[in-house]
Amino acid sequence: MLVPDQASTKVVLYLHPRGKSAQAGIGGEMETLMKQGCTVIAPDLIGLPGEIGPGVVAKPEEGAPRLWYGYVLLGKSMVGRQMADVMRVVRFAQARFRVAPNELLGFARGECGPMLLHTAAIEGVFGKIALVEAPLSYRSLVMSPNYAPNYLTAAVPGALTAYDLPDLVACLAPRAVLFADPRDSLAAPAAVAVVAQEMAIATRAFASHPARLSVVLSADD
Repeated sequence: MLVPDQASTKVVLYLHPRGKSAQAGIGGEMETLMKQGCTVIAPDLIGLPGEIGPGVVAKPEEGAPRLWYGYVLLGKSMVGRQMADVMRVVRFAQARFRVAPNELLGFARGECGPMLLHTAAIEGVFGKIALVEAPLSYRSLVMSPNYAPNYLTAAVPGALTAYDLPDLVACLAPRAVLFADPRDSLAAPAAVAVVAQEMAIATRAFASHPARLSVVLSADD
């Protein structure tokens, strides 16, 4: 937890796929947010590197992917388990800093994006969220013969029988959403046409408040 010298009502829940320490050092993203007057809270979550991560395993496939498959066998999802921990952190922030829902911000990078997106859509505890370099959709994963292996643990088994990630974005309207540099199934910057197609339902949902949905593509796209 990084707290600015001056008291602030803005609290950012920061989620990084390499764990809470990845951007906690001098010059990191967490410090940048703190210098902008935000209290930053970054947890380590089950299945991610860090103090309660997968630990030391002989093979990569015996870490988080094995845990993911274990939840599938139990009829559950790892994302759902992670959401429970995220909500514990949210309740801590609400109790410690008396933060109102519209003052709580969510920030997630990479494969942590779907976790934050599910929490925001289901629990309604964030006034704003920012997804940076997060997977664009689950559909893009199943439609590709190959996909980035690290995206496996961000998937909810059977989700596509009912919804996809852009549907969750649509559920957040009119709360503010920033989707910066969305990624395709190979974790490469998604093409402009693909982004437009996948995000169409979200764009329609924000039609009355278009400024509150920002999809920013990298300069190389």
